[in-house]
Amino acid sequence: MVTLFVFYFFSKIMTERLLIKALSGGKNTKIITLNGKKITKMPSALGKLPGLKTLALQNNLIPKVCPELCNLTQLTTLNLGNNLLEEVPEEMKYLVSLKNLHLAGNRICRFAPGACDGLQNLILLNLNNNHLTQLPQEVSRLKSLTHMSINFNQLASIPRELCFLKNLSELQLNYNQLKCIPEEIKFLKKLQKLLLARNNIGVLPKELCDLKKLRILDIAGNIIRIFPSGVSAHLWDLGLFSHFGYCCYERGYTNICSLLSVPLGTYSDKIVESYGNSMFNFLKNHHSVSKNV
Repeated sequence: MVTLFVFYFFSKIMTERLLIKALSGGKNTKIITLNGKKITKMPSALGKLPGLKTLALQNNLIPKVCPELCNLTQLTTLNLGNNLLEEVPEEMKYLVSLKNLHLAGNRICRFAPGACDGLQNLILLNLNNNHLTQLPQEVSRLKSLTHMSINFNQLASIPRELCFLKNLSELQLNYNQLKCIPEEIKFLKKLQKLLLARNNIGVLPKELCDLKKLRILDIAGNIIRIFPSGVSAHLWDLGLFSHFGYCCYERGYTNICSLLSVPLGTYSDKIVESYGNSMFNFLKNHHSVSKNV
């Protein structure tokens, strides 16, 4: 116990010294890194650094942000990963220059009202390993977003509003509780990477065929039984990589392997069980192609 107290005491002293040094730089201070310092409260003194560009406070014990965060209007990268936050705070809306927001490994279960309002320049949002059960309609305001990662949460659905983020190129929703993919997915015209592994999805919508720039689709560990007409052919054009429990589609790759290279007679029951008759018939019709690739 004494050792822990001494460690905490010196850690606090070091944090204070780093802040004093940063404050002495005033508007010239651009980067502050205070990762793993056992900080339990975000320092309000940060509000005196309006020129700050990068703020890293991951691996601490911060339960909420300080109101003074609103002053950091030039901040472009904020990392609050692995803390104790329970919401995406309202103060985010004042960070109008923010491009990268890392909030993974917290206890976030909601977005505060208005949290997305000022994040017009945000391009990356990482909310992995939290407790989100839904996303607010306000996510549609993240107009510049290109990368969104919400793996290991408890999302039951993909909000239609998310499908109107026209610049989104990568969407990661692995390890949630999704049951379906909305047909509005077709509006994500720039989407190249869609990761939906380990959910409860039972049907692939035909609208996936409209995603002409899609390079990777991961649907491992779902309960997919139906491949609607046209989807199988479209995914064949992308190049099919599949093994039991794993499906990945990648455009432009010349080697066809995995399911297309296994003896269908030997594994037919397993393929039908895992993917349904439509996938088995699709593989049967194209299986000979893999022998010549």
